[in-house]
Amino acid sequence: MSPMQNRPGLLAPRTQLLLLCMFALLATLLSTLWVATTPYLGLELSKTEDAPGVRVESVRANSPNLSKINADTVLVAVWQGGERIPLHNDTLIEDPDLLDYDRYNRFLHEQSQLWQALASPPVVVETDDGSRIALAVGQPWWSPAMTYALLHGLYGWVALLVALGLWVYNPRRTETRLFAASGVALFATTLTLASYGGRELALPGR
Repeated sequence: MSPMQNRPGLLAPRTQLLLLCMFALLATLLSTLWVATTPYLGLELSKTEDAPGVRVESVRANSPNLSKINADTVLVAVWQGGERIPLHNDTLIEDPDLLDYDRYNRFLHEQSQLWQALASPPVVVETDDGSRIALAVGQPWWSPAMTYALLHGLYGWVALLVALGLWVYNPRRTETRLFAASGVALFATTLTLASYGGRELALPGR
């Protein structure tokens, strides 16, 4: 069977690959833009092991809150419109799919609440000693979330190019179709994780 017979479309394999990559590039740009426009506190946060809340490991050099909060401060809640939004050990979890059903729904609800607080600065946080601090929000051109997103996006691109590169030259073979489908699925999964996995505190949960 000739290459033309093995290929159901009229487009050359390279052209097909280029068009598919253009769609993938558009999705990547939208994901990157989303991360780049996320409100930024400039805090390196980690979960606390002994009590609910999150710990400020450090205040980044480009943080708008350099003089407002110190490292090792434990944050237990965020206040939004008079409502207290508690912070939990799983608030910063990279993959919320690991949570059970009830905790997952609670996580999504609180992420939406935290996002509303971030979108309406100043962000009032409550520390473990009961005091409150009003934090500013910035939008620098680069943040750790961007680094996280690009690294995970690169991993997805490698999988996508390998899978589609084989499929466009052998589109009728079952193996290459399945391989292409797995590559596209892996790309979509890593791009999704790139969007929310490196979040500083919250992204819209719904």
